[in-house]
Amino acid sequence: MARTDYDLANSAIIKPYFSRAKTPYGFPLDETKWRVESLVTSDSSQASPVAGTWHNKGGSLAIPIGRWRMEYAAELEVTRAAAGALDVFATLSTAANTETNKETTTKVGISSGTSMRGSVTLRPPVGSGSQATYYLNCKTGQASITAIAFKGSEQKTMVRAVCVHLLIVVYGSLLNSPICFSPGKLFISQDKALNRIKSHNLMEYAIND
Repeated sequence: MARTDYDLANSAIIKPYFSRAKTPYGFPLDETKWRVESLVTSDSSQASPVAGTWHNKGGSLAIPIGRWRMEYAAELEVTRAAAGALDVFATLSTAANTETNKETTTKVGISSGTSMRGSVTLRPPVGSGSQATYYLNCKTGQASITAIAFKGSEQKTMVRAVCVHLLIVVYGSLLNSPICFSPGKLFISQDKALNRIKSHNLMEYAIND
């Protein structure tokens, strides 16, 4: 889901104008207009998980080309039949069945019990220079676990990406709408061809190099 005021036409931007100002007149800086997010309000569980195996039970989020501040929040649950050690991990990964960056991983656990829940939230130091999909995965490190789960019914399972550089603004004279370009991604090719990237109705235009 994205909150944006602009629905850009699928056409070339032939007369761009560049502004050095961070906030040209009429350009919205409200963060909610420049983010994409996934919100899950139902539970999603993995029965009889194998210790150390990651499962994609927290959903996923596709983000467009650019630089993004990633974050997630969720309530985790882990249960077992007989009292023993309990733990459950969450990680934001670029694959649905693995951990790709330990800095995006959180954990809750207790030394003995049959069930536990805990809320986790993290704003990991990750982003993307290219179009990518991020997965919110979970695992347990213990054997003989009955189930692990994201409890979206208790707390929304959230994955969010916020555009971090609204620094270069290009106005398409034909579109009459502000467009955010990522610094370092603004290359002009000989044919000046434009690719259109769309994700959850949030638009970004990148000039091919």
